[in-house]
Amino acid sequence: MAYNKKDWVDGEVITEQALDNLENGVVANEAKNTQQDAEVAALKQKDAAIEAKVTALEKKVVNASASVDGLMTKVDKAKLDGIAANANNYTLPAANKTTFGGVKQAAAVQLVAAANAENVSGTSADPGINKIVALANDNKSKLNALISALKAAGVIANA
Repeated sequence: MAYNKKDWVDGEVITEQALDNLENGVVANEAKNTQQDAEVAALKQKDAAIEAKVTALEKKVVNASASVDGLMTKVDKAKLDGIAANANNYTLPAANKTTFGGVKQAAAVQLVAAANAENVSGTSADPGINKIVALANDNKSKLNALISALKAAGVIANA
């Protein structure tokens, strides 16, 4: 029979049934306390196991050095230390006609040195020929500008 709380009144007679009810409540409470004590002990055991694992992990999570493993192995740490000290030790040679470098440089190209073409004048002057002369002179100017720009950029050798 489950325990039922009773509100007592002054002068009331304690019956056998009321006393049994009171004893049943005490026994039920003791059983409940024993169960809770077991649960608390199990939780404390789990906490201790977790704490031990955390402590073990904390001991492993240290900075690596050349002699002690840490967040990386000591071998990896030594390799990285070597790289950091000499990371920019290589200099790319300048490219030219005989040496390969970052960009292979083309051989020297000379500017177009021919004199400008001249218009035809006089009675046999053909306007079409004069247009060709102007176009040739313009192309020579643009070609020389292109060669100069490529030399300035280092794509074409200067000499």
